[in-house]
Amino acid sequence: MEKWIKRIMVVSFVLLAAILGLTALTSCGHESGNRKIKNSDSTFVVGIVDKYYHPEMSSVDEAVMLQQQMLMEDNYERVFMGMPTQTLKAVVHVMMNKNHGTPTFTVKDIAQEYLSSKRVYDNLPDENKQDPDMVANPKVLNEPDSVEGGK
Repeated sequence: MEKWIKRIMVVSFVLLAAILGLTALTSCGHESGNRKIKNSDSTFVVGIVDKYYHPEMSSVDEAVMLQQQMLMEDNYERVFMGMPTQTLKAVVHVMMNKNHGTPTFTVKDIAQEYLSSKRVYDNLPDENKQDPDMVANPKVLNEPDSVEGGK
């Protein structure tokens, strides 16, 4: 009989401990660590975005530097928006060939590439205005072959 009482007490103690542990883990007021981390990350990101759109300045030099930076960014955007579509395609093709490891570009990257070789990009032939007769029947030059010695 004593064995049965001991077993019943042990089983009831284990069940009580399990119920208390389960209650503590699933209580409504319990907030997981992941949620706290996500909230702090969101707050951090919002703070960065807010500082970007509403920068704080503490001196005249900082204000002048911010103004120059904003003017430069605005200039890059205007260059990008003012580029003809064919020129934009050519610039992006060149950048894709130059940067094999970096398949993404910013507006600033594209504008800087265009401005660095503006004369070349502006003088590219227009694909839509090519003479269709030239494409179908290209001119054959009657010049001697320099590799074969003119033969």
